[in-house]
Amino acid sequence: MKSNSLLITFMVAANLLAGTPQLRAQTSAQNNQARSLFLEGCDLWDEGNFVAAERKFRDALIRYPKADQSDRTSYYLITTLINLGRADEARAEILNFYKAYPHSTWRSDVEEKRLMLSEPSRTTPRGNSVARGFSVPPGQYKFVPGPFPVNGHISPSPSLEQEQLRIIVQNDANKGIAVARDRLKVNPSDPAVISNFVTIAGSGSPQAFPFFVVLAGKGPNSHTRDQARFWIGRLKNDNDAVGKGLVEIVKEKDGVPTVVEVFSRINPAATQNVLNQVVELPSVEKLDALEKIYKSTTVQPVRSQIVQSAGSMPEPAARDFLTEVAKTESNVSIRLAAIHTLSMRPDVDVKTLEDILKTLIGKVPVRPGLQPGTRGQDREVQATRHFNSER
Repeated sequence: MKSNSLLITFMVAANLLAGTPQLRAQTSAQNNQARSLFLEGCDLWDEGNFVAAERKFRDALIRYPKADQSDRTSYYLITTLINLGRADEARAEILNFYKAYPHSTWRSDVEEKRLMLSEPSRTTPRGNSVARGFSVPPGQYKFVPGPFPVNGHISPSPSLEQEQLRIIVQNDANKGIAVARDRLKVNPSDPAVISNFVTIAGSGSPQAFPFFVVLAGKGPNSHTRDQARFWIGRLKNDNDAVGKGLVEIVKEKDGVPTVVEVFSRINPAATQNVLNQVVELPSVEKLDALEKIYKSTTVQPVRSQIVQSAGSMPEPAARDFLTEVAKTESNVSIRLAAIHTLSMRPDVDVKTLEDILKTLIGKVPVRPGLQPGTRGQDREVQATRHFNSER
């Protein structure tokens, strides 16, 4: 196995150095095929079948080395090798990653894996692959921190602990998250927990969002905080899990400041992904939560994103929130954004827009970027002209 993987690594490296035609940009069809292989590998990874997942990731990288998501595939291959306990091969793939994707947005994540492998206490013992058929008896979810007994003996293998926690999360996500919290209290850099962030993020549990938010804002070290921030934007929204999670954490003591802190630090795209999922929650509580965050943060991009997200909520409470922002917000750009968002809603009439525009001092320009003849522009122009004619 090792000789085969090293041979594949050599072939990839040789292609990089030789500049073969295979390294030209992939076609759209090839990108789709590469993406399919990657997704198949991810499904196998989630099932704990790391051996098969490795084959899929390698196949994608060998056949389509210049696919759009090759850097992401390479990262998952590195993670898979770590899960299999093949640390030396993972280090070799990390070096290949640095050479092939020097400007990748996944570079910081790969660097974290390199640092993890450089710490002896966190390195999976070479050759200790995850045991096949390992399972947790139904209902037996107690998981004590540190080594646990296997066949009457204590095993220090991080890969086995990681596999046990993964199975617990998959069987009972809320219980698994509680176990993860307890383990992090004992070891803030617990590799079994951090390596299962992907499982927790994909669990669809309402507890996943609060779990990551608390770690991202108050995590015990920078590594754990960075990992938590990364996975916040990749949460699975089963049964409105993200919306429910946001509502619940906002209700907790210091919940709002924690969310505000995290939103100010994570990638804006991650924030938007969270907000897009929050608006799907069929409850007015989501707006109460967003309004509290809006009023507590001074970060303009976050406030703008909340205003835009509220515009897609059909509930009357969202209209009322936007109306209040349009009338009282001191930041002109956010205020105008609220006016524009209101102008696109079917439940707002021209008279309401006129009343809002009267609260502004001076001439209100037509919002740039609106196409002539659109419903939003026509209503906004009508209200603006009417207001200016009365002055």
